Amino acid sequence: MNEKEQEPFLNFFNPLTIPKAIYIIIILGFIVFFNSLFNGFVWDDVGQIINNTKAHSIQNIVGFFAGGTFDPGNNVDQLAGTYYKPFMTIFFSSIYTVFGQNAFYFHFFQIAFHIINTTLVFILFSHFFSKKLSLFLSLIFLAHPINVESAVYISAVQEVLFFFFGMLAILIVFKANQSEKQSGFFSLIATPLLLLSSLLSKETGILFVVIVTTYIFLFHVKRFKQYFATSLLSIGTYLGLRFFVGKIYFSSIHVDPIATASMLERLITIPKIILFYVYTFFIPVNLSVGQMWLVKNFNAKDFFIPLIIVGVFFLVLLAFGVFIWKKKLHFPTYLFFVFWFLIGLGLHLQIFPLDMTVADRWFYFPMVGLLGIIGVSANAITIKNTNIKIIMYILIITCFIIFCLRSIVRNTDWNSSYSLFSRDALVNRDNFYLQNKLGIELYLLGDNKRAKDHFQQSIDLLPTASAFSSMGLVFMREGNLSQAEKYLGKAIQMDSHYYPAYHNRIYILLKANNSQRSLEAAQQALKIFPNNDQLWILLALAEYKVGHKQNAIQAITHAYNLLPTAYTKEVQDRIVKNQPIDDF
Repeated sequence: MNEKEQEPFLNFFNPLTIPKAIYIIIILGFIVFFNSLFNGFVWDDVGQIINNTKAHSIQNIVGFFAGGTFDPGNNVDQLAGTYYKPFMTIFFSSIYTVFGQNAFYFHFFQIAFHIINTTLVFILFSHFFSKKLSLFLSLIFLAHPINVESAVYISAVQEVLFFFFGMLAILIVFKANQSEKQSGFFSLIATPLLLLSSLLSKETGILFVVIVTTYIFLFHVKRFKQYFATSLLSIGTYLGLRFFVGKIYFSSIHVDPIATASMLERLITIPKIILFYVYTFFIPVNLSVGQMWLVKNFNAKDFFIPLIIVGVFFLVLLAFGVFIWKKKLHFPTYLFFVFWFLIGLGLHLQIFPLDMTVADRWFYFPMVGLLGIIGVSANAITIKNTNIKIIMYILIITCFIIFCLRSIVRNTDWNSSYSLFSRDALVNRDNFYLQNKLGIELYLLGDNKRAKDHFQQSIDLLPTASAFSSMGLVFMREGNLSQAEKYLGKAIQMDSHYYPAYHNRIYILLKANNSQRSLEAAQQALKIFPNNDQLWILLALAEYKVGHKQNAIQAITHAYNLLPTAYTKEVQDRIVKNQPIDDF
């Protein structure tokens, strides 16, 4: 290529305008995430989308505000779960209504949101830094491997949604307050609506409420009262919808050891949590889902060494802050991004227990703060030596290319639940959760032997109802019904509301012709799940087998009234006509 041919390409970047930057972000975004478009439904996608029949039609939109995010089955109209994220369910429902159960479109729109969010990050940084520096920082956000989970895991779409609405809110605030003479009336109307939308996408939207009010306090203190009032309006409306419409309260999920740990144990785990995020930001090698670990005592590896490293990291931030303050180099900007980073990190330090110890997707918000800190640092440090500049540029570009390649490889891990759990279980061999999940995938593939090995590893690491129930399924498939019942019974002992264990235990008791015990088990289960049509069917079968025909007819009729299906109707007809039901 000669000089004249090179010129148009080089001229494209000079000057770097916002439209040009957006083109670069879009093109690079689809290059990095292109291979993820062909991934399937993974992990919680099955429960959130495939088995969530209420999310299959946008006509159910009103109901999305009246419950959680999972369809509990049991013929219950209201969505269940401990999280209140109606906008996430609306996202799923909108795509499912138009495109059906096709993972490609879910991935496409989620990646599109991630690319849009990157554009918003670029615009945000452009308020503080040069366009070239802003573009570089936003491209790190776009392609960083730690953000792959937020971009390609469909059930993590709440991350990109809450971020999208929150970023729009703060950018509108920026625009409205560029001049003290502007009234900002539109901002005062749009901001609370966008903040509310962020909260309805994920509870973490509260961070943007804090960020907006902090920005106004630091840069436009005269308007603080106005924006503080609108922020309170957003929070109040959200809480009203959550508590009085959705009837979802704040509760902990007792699966992760961190959720049941003492306050002292959670506190001494904090240094290792912070180290995980900082280390993974700079060296994103061993990425993994389902991280459920806990620091239980003071030791060098898990407490003192992380504490020292994290202490040094924060001392560097403090020292640099003092340097910027003394040199009067945009100290409010530095303070703003440090605060952004700290509150984003602070919300995920397990002061209030979450359902995992750490998760890549939880760094989606804090990363902007850390990138902003890097941006202020880059502006404050002047390098005059040309050779050093060249070396730095080469290193930075090399690191960025490595990040892109690492993300492309990580996309392949998310191709299926089996590929994800089998790969991540190699990174975290002592993870009870991953061992159980990998066992389930092997069971679904028909590999009983390997499935049992992983279930046993999970039980040895930390006994859970899910692992015991899963082991019971393997024994049931092998025809060892006594062992199957034993493990399913243990699952029920561990979690009295674990429905799969109840259902499968009744089923194997029927298969073993232990009619009386199956009847008792069905009656016990229906006390907990009174509207479950499947349990009523099993009760009808048990009643019929012990000779209680009238009770069986009443039970199967009730099951049919709960959910009329051809299967239920056929069972009903056989019972009424005194026909055998051994093949059911």
